[in-house]
Amino acid sequence: MGTLVELLRWWAAELAGMLPGAGRRRSGRRRDALVVRLCGEELALGRSVRGGAVRELATVPIAGAGGGPRDADLVSRLYHRYYDPGSTALEVVIGKDSTLARTVRLPLAAEENLRGVLGFEMERLTPFRADDVYFDGSVVSKDPQTRQMQVTLRVAPSRVVDAALNLLPGGAEQVERDRVSFRDTEEGVAIGFAPPEVRRGSSSFLPALLVAVNVGLLAAAVWIPIAERRDALAALSAEVEAAALAAAEANAVQARIDALRAELTTIVALKAGRPSVVEILEEVAARLPDSTWLQRIHLKSDSLEIIGTSNAASGLIEVLESSRLLSDPRFVSPVTQEPGSGRERFHIAVRLSPAVAGGGAVAAAPPVRRGGPGR
Repeated sequence: MGTLVELLRWWAAELAGMLPGAGRRRSGRRRDALVVRLCGEELALGRSVRGGAVRELATVPIAGAGGGPRDADLVSRLYHRYYDPGSTALEVVIGKDSTLARTVRLPLAAEENLRGVLGFEMERLTPFRADDVYFDGSVVSKDPQTRQMQVTLRVAPSRVVDAALNLLPGGAEQVERDRVSFRDTEEGVAIGFAPPEVRRGSSSFLPALLVAVNVGLLAAAVWIPIAERRDALAALSAEVEAAALAAAEANAVQARIDALRAELTTIVALKAGRPSVVEILEEVAARLPDSTWLQRIHLKSDSLEIIGTSNAASGLIEVLESSRLLSDPRFVSPVTQEPGSGRERFHIAVRLSPAVAGGGAVAAAPPVRRGGPGR
């Protein structure tokens, strides 16, 4: 009777192994678990029966932090007593500050191969590579209209989890990275590893074995083509979604380019319809007499200020009023006389004609010279 039970268990494991990843997870059931928790420099071992409360087995110092051979022997005995690779799950409890959880949006088609899609997108979604972390994803909500879904991605660095696993006799090599699950506990986050698939040896009940093999092959022959076509359709749908997103982004970029091109055309047209800064400076130089020195010129959007010295500064207002580009000349400050030279210092502001307003600003210029004395 016992051999028949083992045969049935082997058959169920074989069938479950042929299912796609999502289907295999749905077919799993809660098992007893050996719980490993790092508490500072101590290792705590516990046992969880059928997913219930954790019963603590022992807490021992870690080797190198006060732990000795007797502590390692105790861990080994508890490990071999309560952990059966064929039926017992393994959980590693780490602090919540050592895990990362975030909600991401993915196409609905990615649900059939959710773990593969998350592994492929890991470097874009997190600061880690898929090979450097243990991770799991669960669907939170679906939106059939946009064909999108929200997925909670949970990530834990491998170095933190492996540090606890390597304290056990089996080490980190005893777990399968693609069969990991996350759950919150009072102590932190429990990262669970399902029992690995264990192939049973051949049975003396050859007819029963042949029947089981035939049934398994028949189920595989029916299910595998369906699963392969579903995966191919999911991959194609993901490619279509990505192409549509890229096309929308390209259209947005083209619209932005067209808007900038229109703005540039408008600016060029406005600039072409206005006199240049050189023309305005030439107009000022042509109007001022040779006995006038300019020390500073400041050109604003609709006005011009000139500072300098002249033999007869009061006559400059009348000279500037006759300009076609300048209007409304006035003294900004009273005219003063320089000691020694007797020349008059002036500060005059004029308005640019409407056809000129809008020009750019000009930094301070050196004295402009014209003819003999210059200005």
